[in-house]
Amino acid sequence: MSAPERQCHPCGGAVEALRRNLRLAGRPTLNTLDRLSRRLEGREVHGVAVVGVPRSTLSDLFNLVPARRPRREKVESVWAVIYAYALDKGLDVSAMVSLEELRDLYDRRVPAEGGAEDASPAHDASGFGVPAPSRDVDRSPPLRAAHAPPVHRTPGRLSSAASRTAAGALIEAPERPVPGRRRTPGQVLADAGLRGRRAWWRPYDDVVPPDAERYLTLEPDLADIRVFAPARVPDLLLSADYARHLFVLDTPDTDPDRLRRRVELLEFRQDVLFGPRPPRLWAIITRRALALDVGDDAVRRAQLRHLIGMAGRPGVTVQILADEDAGFAVADGAVTVMRFPDRDRPDLVRVEQSGTSIYPDEPDVISHFVAQHGRLLIKAEPPERTLPLLRSLLAEG
Repeated sequence: MSAPERQCHPCGGAVEALRRNLRLAGRPTLNTLDRLSRRLEGREVHGVAVVGVPRSTLSDLFNLVPARRPRREKVESVWAVIYAYALDKGLDVSAMVSLEELRDLYDRRVPAEGGAEDASPAHDASGFGVPAPSRDVDRSPPLRAAHAPPVHRTPGRLSSAASRTAAGALIEAPERPVPGRRRTPGQVLADAGLRGRRAWWRPYDDVVPPDAERYLTLEPDLADIRVFAPARVPDLLLSADYARHLFVLDTPDTDPDRLRRRVELLEFRQDVLFGPRPPRLWAIITRRALALDVGDDAVRRAQLRHLIGMAGRPGVTVQILADEDAGFAVADGAVTVMRFPDRDRPDLVRVEQSGTSIYPDEPDVISHFVAQHGRLLIKAEPPERTLPLLRSLLAEG
Protein backbone atom coordinates (compact mmCIF):
# COMPACT_ATOMS: atom_id res chain seq x y z
CA MET A 1 0.00 0.00 0.00
CA SER A 2 1.40 3.41 -0.99
CA ALA A 3 2.04 6.11 1.60
CA PRO A 4 -0.97 8.27 0.55
CA GLU A 5 -3.28 5.23 0.61
CA ARG A 6 -1.94 4.23 4.00
CA GLN A 7 -2.44 7.69 5.45
CA CYS A 8 -6.05 7.76 4.17
CA HIS A 9 -6.92 4.27 5.37
CA PRO A 10 -10.02 4.47 7.63
CA CYS A 11 -8.30 2.32 10.25
CA GLY A 12 -4.83 3.81 9.85
CA GLY A 13 -4.85 5.62 13.18
CA ALA A 14 -6.03 2.56 15.12
CA VAL A 15 -3.43 0.34 13.49
CA GLU A 16 -0.76 2.95 14.17
CA ALA A 17 -1.79 2.75 17.84
CA LEU A 18 -1.50 -1.04 17.79
CA ARG A 19 1.98 -0.72 16.28
CA ARG A 20 2.99 1.57 19.11
CA ASN A 21 1.77 -0.94 21.68
CA LEU A 22 3.53 -3.73 19.79
CA ARG A 23 6.86 -1.92 20.04
CA LEU A 24 6.33 -1.24 23.75
CA ALA A 25 5.58 -4.95 24.24
CA GLY A 26 8.97 -5.88 22.78
CA ARG A 27 7.59 -6.71 19.30
CA PRO A 28 6.25 -10.24 19.80
CA THR A 29 6.08 -12.24 16.57
CA LEU A 30 2.98 -13.00 14.52
CA ASN A 31 3.30 -16.62 15.63
CA THR A 32 3.29 -15.56 19.27
CA LEU A 33 0.23 -13.32 18.90
CA ASP A 34 -1.61 -16.02 16.94
CA ARG A 35 -0.99 -18.63 19.66
CA LEU A 36 -1.89 -16.27 22.48
CA SER A 37 -5.12 -15.15 20.79
CA ARG A 38 -6.17 -18.80 20.46
CA ARG A 39 -5.47 -19.41 24.15
CA LEU A 40 -7.45 -16.32 25.17
CA GLU A 41 -10.31 -16.83 22.70
CA GLY A 42 -13.72 -16.66 24.40
CA ARG A 43 -12.37 -14.94 27.52
CA GLU A 44 -12.80 -11.33 28.58
CA VAL A 45 -9.36 -9.75 28.76
CA HIS A 46 -9.02 -6.17 30.03
CA GLY A 47 -12.53 -5.32 28.88
CA VAL A 48 -12.38 -7.13 25.54
CA ALA A 49 -14.13 -10.37 24.62
CA VAL A 50 -11.23 -11.90 22.71
CA VAL A 51 -11.76 -13.61 19.35
CA GLY A 52 -9.06 -15.67 17.66
CA VAL A 53 -6.87 -13.68 15.28
CA PRO A 54 -4.89 -15.98 12.94
CA ARG A 55 -1.47 -15.10 11.64
CA SER A 56 -2.73 -14.19 8.15
CA THR A 57 -5.27 -11.73 9.60
CA LEU A 58 -2.58 -10.18 11.81
CA SER A 59 -0.34 -9.70 8.77
CA ASP A 60 -3.17 -8.09 6.79
CA LEU A 61 -4.09 -5.83 9.71
CA PHE A 62 -0.60 -4.48 10.33
CA ASN A 63 -0.05 -3.95 6.60
CA LEU A 64 -3.51 -2.32 6.17
CA VAL A 65 -4.64 -4.92 3.66
CA PRO A 66 -7.33 -4.81 2.36
CA ALA A 67 -8.20 -1.13 2.04
CA ARG A 68 -11.52 -1.49 3.89
CA ARG A 69 -11.79 -1.16 7.65
CA PRO A 70 -11.21 -4.42 9.60
CA ARG A 71 -13.87 -5.65 12.02
CA ARG A 72 -13.93 -3.91 15.40
CA GLU A 73 -13.72 -7.11 17.43
CA LYS A 74 -10.55 -8.15 15.57
CA VAL A 75 -8.86 -4.80 16.23
CA GLU A 76 -9.82 -4.82 19.92
CA SER A 77 -8.74 -8.45 20.29
CA VAL A 78 -5.28 -7.64 18.90
CA TRP A 79 -5.05 -4.78 21.42
CA ALA A 80 -6.00 -7.14 24.28
CA VAL A 81 -3.56 -9.85 23.19
CA ILE A 82 -0.66 -7.39 22.97
CA TYR A 83 -1.61 -5.91 26.35
CA ALA A 84 -1.84 -9.35 27.96
CA TYR A 85 1.51 -10.36 26.45
CA ALA A 86 3.22 -7.25 27.86
CA LEU A 87 1.77 -7.80 31.34
CA ASP A 88 2.81 -11.44 31.29
CA LYS A 89 6.38 -10.37 30.51
CA GLY A 90 6.36 -7.85 33.33
CA LEU A 91 6.69 -4.88 30.98
CA ASP A 92 5.51 -1.34 31.71
CA VAL A 93 2.16 -0.75 29.95
CA SER A 94 1.61 2.80 31.20
CA ALA A 95 2.74 4.33 27.90
CA MET A 96 0.53 2.08 25.79
CA VAL A 97 -2.51 3.36 23.91
CA SER A 98 -5.54 2.56 26.08
CA LEU A 99 -8.60 0.62 24.95
CA GLU A 100 -10.69 3.81 25.14
CA GLU A 101 -8.21 5.67 22.95
CA LEU A 102 -8.14 2.80 20.46
CA ARG A 103 -11.94 2.71 20.27
CA ASP A 104 -12.03 6.45 19.71
CA LEU A 105 -9.54 6.19 16.83
CA TYR A 106 -11.52 3.32 15.33
CA ASP A 107 -14.96 4.95 15.69
CA ARG A 108 -13.82 8.29 14.29
CA ARG A 109 -12.00 6.55 11.39
CA VAL A 110 -8.84 8.50 12.14
CA PRO A 111 -6.26 7.90 9.39
CA ALA A 112 -2.55 7.41 10.00
CA GLU A 113 -0.69 10.60 10.75
CA GLY A 114 1.88 9.94 8.05
CA GLY A 115 4.79 11.19 10.10
CA ALA A 116 8.41 10.37 9.45
CA GLU A 117 8.24 7.11 11.36
CA ASP A 118 5.37 5.68 9.37
CA ALA A 119 5.50 7.58 6.11
CA SER A 120 6.12 4.59 3.88
CA PRO A 121 5.56 0.84 3.81
CA ALA A 122 9.34 0.64 3.53
CA HIS A 123 9.46 1.78 7.18
CA ASP A 124 6.91 -0.67 8.52
CA ALA A 125 6.66 0.04 12.23
CA SER A 126 5.05 -3.31 12.90
CA GLY A 127 8.53 -4.76 13.10
CA PHE A 128 7.53 -7.91 11.25
CA GLY A 129 10.16 -7.49 8.54
CA VAL A 130 7.60 -7.80 5.75
CA PRO A 131 7.53 -4.37 4.03
CA ALA A 132 6.82 -4.09 0.33
CA PRO A 133 9.90 -4.10 -1.90
CA SER A 134 11.31 -0.74 -2.90
CA ARG A 135 14.07 0.17 -5.27
CA ASP A 136 15.84 2.87 -3.34
CA VAL A 137 14.31 3.07 0.13
CA ASP A 138 15.81 1.57 3.27
CA ARG A 139 13.39 -1.22 4.21
CA SER A 140 14.56 -1.46 7.81
CA PRO A 141 11.95 -0.73 10.51
CA PRO A 142 12.24 2.86 11.75
CA LEU A 143 14.63 4.23 14.33
CA ARG A 144 13.14 5.40 17.61
CA ALA A 145 12.94 9.18 17.92
CA ALA A 146 16.26 10.63 19.01
CA HIS A 147 14.62 12.35 21.99
CA ALA A 148 12.90 9.21 23.28
CA PRO A 149 13.86 8.24 26.85
CA PRO A 150 16.32 5.36 27.19
CA VAL A 151 14.77 1.97 27.82
CA HIS A 152 16.40 -0.34 30.35
CA ARG A 153 17.07 -3.95 29.40
CA THR A 154 14.05 -6.20 29.71
CA PRO A 155 13.07 -9.07 27.42
CA GLY A 156 12.19 -7.68 24.02
CA ARG A 157 13.38 -4.13 24.79
CA LEU A 158 16.33 -2.08 23.61
CA SER A 159 18.93 -1.35 26.26
CA SER A 160 19.76 2.30 26.89
CA ALA A 161 23.19 1.67 25.36
CA ALA A 162 21.61 0.19 22.26
CA SER A 163 19.28 3.21 22.05
CA ARG A 164 22.25 5.57 22.17
CA THR A 165 24.01 3.53 19.50
CA ALA A 166 20.90 3.64 17.34
CA ALA A 167 20.53 7.38 17.82
CA GLY A 168 24.11 7.81 16.70
CA ALA A 169 23.23 6.08 13.46
CA LEU A 170 21.16 9.15 12.53
CA ILE A 171 24.40 11.05 12.18
CA GLU A 172 26.53 8.25 10.73
CA ALA A 173 23.93 6.78 8.34
CA PRO A 174 25.34 5.90 4.91
CA GLU A 175 24.67 8.23 2.03
CA ARG A 176 21.66 7.52 -0.14
CA PRO A 177 22.87 5.59 -3.22
CA VAL A 178 22.58 7.31 -6.58
CA PRO A 179 19.67 5.70 -8.51
CA GLY A 180 20.86 3.69 -11.48
CA ARG A 181 24.45 3.41 -10.22
CA ARG A 182 25.21 -0.21 -9.35
CA ARG A 183 26.97 -0.63 -6.05
CA THR A 184 29.73 -3.12 -5.35
CA PRO A 185 29.24 -6.08 -2.97
CA GLY A 186 31.61 -4.41 -0.52
CA GLN A 187 29.54 -1.22 -0.52
CA VAL A 188 26.29 -3.11 0.13
CA LEU A 189 27.91 -5.05 2.98
CA ALA A 190 29.36 -1.87 4.50
CA ASP A 191 25.94 -0.24 4.24
CA ALA A 192 24.40 -3.24 6.04
CA GLY A 193 26.97 -2.86 8.80
CA LEU A 194 25.93 0.75 9.40
CA ARG A 195 22.21 0.00 9.12
CA GLY A 196 22.66 -2.76 11.66
CA ARG A 197 22.97 -0.13 14.40
CA ARG A 198 19.25 0.57 14.07
CA ALA A 199 18.09 -2.71 12.53
CA TRP A 200 14.84 -4.49 13.34
CA TRP A 201 16.63 -7.23 15.30
CA ARG A 202 18.27 -4.85 17.82
CA PRO A 203 15.79 -5.76 20.63
CA TYR A 204 17.38 -9.23 20.43
CA ASP A 205 21.00 -8.12 20.04
CA ASP A 206 22.02 -10.13 23.11
CA VAL A 207 21.32 -13.39 21.21
CA VAL A 208 22.60 -12.32 17.78
CA PRO A 209 26.20 -13.37 17.06
CA PRO A 210 28.26 -10.61 15.40
CA ASP A 211 28.79 -12.63 12.22
CA ALA A 212 24.99 -12.88 11.68
CA GLU A 213 24.25 -9.16 12.04
CA ARG A 214 24.71 -8.17 8.41
CA TYR A 215 22.60 -11.05 7.15
CA LEU A 216 19.74 -10.34 9.57
CA THR A 217 19.81 -6.68 8.51
CA LEU A 218 19.61 -7.60 4.82
CA GLU A 219 17.14 -10.51 5.05
CA PRO A 220 13.93 -8.40 4.97
CA ASP A 221 15.24 -6.59 1.85
CA LEU A 222 15.64 -9.72 -0.25
CA ALA A 223 13.52 -10.72 -3.21
CA ASP A 224 15.15 -14.14 -3.57
CA ILE A 225 16.80 -16.36 -0.93
CA ARG A 226 18.57 -19.47 -2.18
CA VAL A 227 20.05 -21.66 0.52
CA PHE A 228 21.97 -24.92 0.41
CA ALA A 229 21.72 -26.74 3.74
CA PRO A 230 24.11 -29.71 3.87
CA ALA A 231 23.84 -30.45 7.60
CA ARG A 232 20.68 -28.81 8.94
CA VAL A 233 17.26 -27.66 7.82
CA PRO A 234 17.46 -23.92 7.00
CA ASP A 235 16.38 -21.49 9.73
CA LEU A 236 13.37 -20.16 7.83
CA LEU A 237 11.93 -23.69 7.58
CA LEU A 238 12.35 -24.76 11.22
CA SER A 239 9.42 -25.36 13.55
CA ALA A 240 9.75 -23.55 16.87
CA ASP A 241 9.95 -26.74 18.95
CA TYR A 242 12.54 -28.35 16.69
CA ALA A 243 14.60 -25.14 16.73
CA ARG A 244 14.49 -25.07 20.52
CA HIS A 245 15.92 -28.60 20.71
CA LEU A 246 18.48 -27.74 18.04
CA PHE A 247 19.70 -24.74 20.03
CA VAL A 248 20.00 -26.91 23.16
CA LEU A 249 21.99 -29.45 21.14
CA ASP A 250 24.43 -26.67 20.22
CA THR A 251 24.68 -25.18 23.72
CA PRO A 252 23.37 -27.64 26.35
CA ASP A 253 23.91 -25.23 29.26
CA THR A 254 22.12 -22.30 27.65
CA ASP A 255 20.05 -20.06 29.93
CA PRO A 256 16.26 -20.70 29.57
CA ASP A 257 15.50 -17.01 28.96
CA ARG A 258 18.23 -16.79 26.35
CA LEU A 259 16.86 -19.92 24.69
CA ARG A 260 13.36 -18.43 24.62
CA ARG A 261 14.65 -15.24 23.03
CA ARG A 262 16.56 -17.15 20.37
CA VAL A 263 13.37 -18.97 19.39
CA GLU A 264 11.41 -15.69 19.40
CA LEU A 265 13.99 -14.10 17.12
CA LEU A 266 13.74 -17.05 14.75
CA GLU A 267 9.94 -16.74 14.62
CA PHE A 268 10.35 -13.02 14.08
CA ARG A 269 12.54 -13.76 11.04
CA GLN A 270 10.14 -16.37 9.66
CA ASP A 271 7.34 -13.80 9.50
CA VAL A 272 9.04 -12.38 6.40
CA LEU A 273 7.64 -15.35 4.44
CA PHE A 274 4.06 -14.40 5.34
CA GLY A 275 4.04 -10.75 4.29
CA PRO A 276 2.16 -9.26 1.32
CA ARG A 277 5.27 -9.53 -0.90
CA PRO A 278 7.44 -12.25 0.61
CA PRO A 279 10.80 -13.22 -0.85
CA ARG A 280 11.05 -16.35 -2.94
CA LEU A 281 12.77 -19.06 -0.90
CA TRP A 282 14.56 -21.88 -2.68
CA ALA A 283 16.13 -24.43 -0.33
CA ILE A 284 18.24 -27.47 -1.13
CA ILE A 285 18.33 -29.85 1.86
CA THR A 286 20.36 -33.04 2.13
CA ARG A 287 18.95 -36.28 3.47
CA ARG A 288 21.57 -36.06 6.22
CA ALA A 289 20.03 -32.80 7.40
CA LEU A 290 16.56 -34.36 7.47
CA ALA A 291 17.86 -37.31 9.53
CA LEU A 292 19.61 -35.19 12.17
CA ASP A 293 18.98 -36.58 15.66
CA VAL A 294 17.22 -33.63 17.30
CA GLY A 295 14.78 -34.06 20.18
CA ASP A 296 12.57 -37.13 20.36
CA ASP A 297 10.59 -38.85 17.65
CA ALA A 298 7.58 -36.56 18.15
CA VAL A 299 9.72 -33.46 17.65
CA ARG A 300 11.30 -34.82 14.47
CA ARG A 301 7.95 -35.91 13.04
CA ALA A 302 6.46 -32.50 13.79
CA GLN A 303 9.38 -30.88 11.95
CA LEU A 304 8.72 -33.08 8.90
CA ARG A 305 5.05 -32.09 8.96
CA HIS A 306 6.06 -28.44 9.26
CA LEU A 307 8.44 -28.79 6.32
CA ILE A 308 5.70 -30.45 4.25
CA GLY A 309 3.43 -27.51 4.98
CA MET A 310 6.09 -24.95 4.11
CA ALA A 311 7.13 -26.76 0.92
CA GLY A 312 3.53 -26.52 -0.28
CA ARG A 313 3.40 -22.73 0.08
CA PRO A 314 3.54 -20.44 -2.96
CA GLY A 315 6.98 -18.93 -3.35
CA VAL A 316 8.73 -21.69 -1.37
CA THR A 317 10.64 -24.39 -3.25
CA VAL A 318 12.35 -27.26 -1.43
CA GLN A 319 14.56 -29.86 -3.12
CA ILE A 320 16.09 -32.93 -1.49
CA LEU A 321 19.70 -33.78 -2.33
CA ALA A 322 21.38 -37.17 -1.89
CA ASP A 323 24.32 -36.98 0.50
CA GLU A 324 26.81 -38.27 -2.06
CA ASP A 325 25.87 -35.46 -4.45
CA ALA A 326 26.65 -32.84 -1.82
CA GLY A 327 30.20 -34.06 -1.24
CA PHE A 328 31.92 -31.51 -3.45
CA ALA A 329 30.18 -28.57 -1.84
CA VAL A 330 30.81 -26.86 1.48
CA ALA A 331 31.32 -29.50 4.20
CA ASP A 332 28.84 -28.50 6.87
CA GLY A 333 27.84 -24.85 6.79
CA ALA A 334 24.89 -23.45 4.90
CA VAL A 335 25.48 -21.29 1.83
CA THR A 336 22.91 -18.56 1.17
CA VAL A 337 22.68 -16.61 -2.08
CA MET A 338 20.95 -13.27 -1.56
CA ARG A 339 19.24 -11.47 -4.44
CA PHE A 340 17.66 -8.01 -4.14
CA PRO A 341 14.59 -6.64 -5.92
CA ASP A 342 16.51 -3.67 -7.36
CA ARG A 343 19.31 -3.59 -9.91
CA ASP A 344 21.46 -1.27 -7.84
CA ARG A 345 22.55 -4.04 -5.48
CA PRO A 346 24.41 -7.13 -6.74
CA ASP A 347 23.93 -10.68 -5.49
CA LEU A 348 25.61 -11.46 -2.18
CA VAL A 349 26.60 -14.73 -0.52
CA ARG A 350 26.78 -15.81 3.08
CA VAL A 351 28.89 -18.89 3.89
CA GLU A 352 28.47 -20.42 7.37
CA GLN A 353 31.33 -22.55 8.68
CA SER A 354 32.91 -23.45 12.01
CA GLY A 355 30.66 -21.26 14.12
CA THR A 356 31.09 -18.14 11.99
CA SER A 357 29.96 -16.60 8.71
CA ILE A 358 31.90 -15.00 5.88
CA TYR A 359 30.58 -12.65 3.21
CA PRO A 360 32.88 -12.68 0.18
CA ASP A 361 32.94 -9.38 -1.68
CA GLU A 362 34.92 -10.49 -4.74
CA PRO A 363 32.55 -10.80 -7.74
CA ASP A 364 34.26 -13.94 -9.06
CA VAL A 365 33.92 -15.71 -5.67
CA ILE A 366 30.25 -14.75 -5.47
CA SER A 367 29.73 -16.01 -9.03
CA HIS A 368 31.33 -19.31 -8.03
CA PHE A 369 28.81 -19.89 -5.23
CA VAL A 370 25.89 -18.81 -7.42
CA ALA A 371 26.99 -21.29 -10.09
CA GLN A 372 27.50 -23.98 -7.44
CA HIS A 373 23.94 -23.51 -6.26
CA GLY A 374 22.77 -23.91 -9.86
CA ARG A 375 24.64 -27.19 -10.20
CA LEU A 376 23.09 -28.47 -6.97
CA LEU A 377 19.61 -27.64 -8.27
CA ILE A 378 20.24 -29.98 -11.19
CA LYS A 379 21.64 -32.77 -8.99
CA ALA A 380 18.82 -32.61 -6.43
CA GLU A 381 15.48 -34.36 -6.79
CA PRO A 382 13.06 -32.18 -8.78
CA PRO A 383 10.69 -30.02 -6.69
CA GLU A 384 7.66 -32.15 -7.58
CA ARG A 385 9.31 -35.10 -5.81
CA THR A 386 9.79 -33.21 -2.53
CA LEU A 387 6.35 -33.72 -0.96
CA PRO A 388 6.19 -37.45 -1.77
CA LEU A 389 9.71 -37.92 -0.35
CA LEU A 390 8.91 -36.02 2.85
CA ARG A 391 5.66 -37.93 3.30
CA SER A 392 7.49 -41.23 2.87
CA LEU A 393 10.01 -40.20 5.52
CA LEU A 394 7.14 -39.30 7.82
CA ALA A 395 5.49 -42.70 7.19
CA GLU A 396 8.75 -44.53 7.87
CA GLY A 397 9.09 -42.84 11.26
